[in-house]
Amino acid sequence: MAETKEKTKKPTDLSDYDKDRLLDSVNHYLQAGLDLQDWWKKAWADKDFSDSFRESVTMNRPDYSFGFFDKARVRGKDMKIMGNYQSMFYDQPKVVGTSKKKAVEWIRDQVREFALGYFMRISDFQKPRAYRPDHKEPPIWLRPFSLDSGADPSREGFGFRQIYFKLPNGKPTIFDKDKRYAVVDQRRLEDKYEWILFDVDIFDFSFDYKPLGSEAPEMVMPMQAGSYVVADKHFLTNEDAPEKGILGRYGVGYAFVKNPESSLLGYGPGEFEAAFEQIVFEVHDDGRIRVNMTFVSNQPERIVNMSLDPITWGERMTNMMTMGMSRRMFPFARDLAARSPLRAFKMDPVFMGLDMINGLTGGQAGKTLGLSPRELLKAFLLKHFQQHYETIKGSLQTWRQIPDWLADPADLPEWVRTGVSS
Repeated sequence: MAETKEKTKKPTDLSDYDKDRLLDSVNHYLQAGLDLQDWWKKAWADKDFSDSFRESVTMNRPDYSFGFFDKARVRGKDMKIMGNYQSMFYDQPKVVGTSKKKAVEWIRDQVREFALGYFMRISDFQKPRAYRPDHKEPPIWLRPFSLDSGADPSREGFGFRQIYFKLPNGKPTIFDKDKRYAVVDQRRLEDKYEWILFDVDIFDFSFDYKPLGSEAPEMVMPMQAGSYVVADKHFLTNEDAPEKGILGRYGVGYAFVKNPESSLLGYGPGEFEAAFEQIVFEVHDDGRIRVNMTFVSNQPERIVNMSLDPITWGERMTNMMTMGMSRRMFPFARDLAARSPLRAFKMDPVFMGLDMINGLTGGQAGKTLGLSPRELLKAFLLKHFQQHYETIKGSLQTWRQIPDWLADPADLPEWVRTGVSS
């Protein structure tokens, strides 16, 4: 669930230039995501992946996953892609007696309501922390020296915030501020909204690369904390009895929209050239509930966007040294850097370094130590897997604590209705 205090960038923090670029790009990235989804449907149906691999081992749990590298036609061009699929056991309600058939059908209806109506409101969680009723956060300039972690609680999962919507034949319209976290029932994409644009906080997504083992030096990259995603009816799953043995499939999905403001990283949330994701709950006729998740994106050309433009470096350095104040006081400086003709000149020391090591060792660094671009990309996919796994695992307690998801919304807890914790 979301906290009342927003800690990440809001759409109102964007300059007019970046806001216009964001909205103008929605249709482009939506179509790119749909192209990837079309490719996935065919590849999944044919079980045809040019380079697939087992992704994880889950002890004593009926889970399954694999990752893959391939090529797809996106926006009229061939694109190198990668992704993963994971299927998790979610729940098995205990049902006995002759009423089992009706009970399982009731469970199906509950899952439909939870997955399509409430999941995106409750998909982020906060770990327990010390209770400090009189706690006050220190001034921003003292926070780096504070030993008190209570001001920055550990969060997990995805925090969805709806910011813009578009009606058929309408213009993009911003959601009222008090409705940002009360994510609309995704079935309204079938009869009301053409698309909905979300700002998503992706918590605990720092990336640790340890190719030489847990005791050896590692590479740590704090990934972008959030991303924009756009949902439309083509990513929605709302199927009763889709096949024998399955009573229903219900889930949400969306395409990723690239952040209008580039970052130092060239891959990760907010930096995809094309990507889509789906989270689908599946109810079996014996009452078992599974969650199937699909993620597909472009393969990155670089991991780090090290700009060779002095204007861009100067603007970023000034912003860092002033702890973000320069962009608020001088928004034109960021726009000037964004328009710099030298901005396109970039290099990637990560891929460059890995290629150099393999060149010097005749490829042995990649084969024996996992020091190669391919192994790094596999590690990225594993991070996606882990993030999704924790999100679904965290949602299970919320799913179980509400006795009837079909009850009058007024009878549900306020944080479920609004998506905002106390």
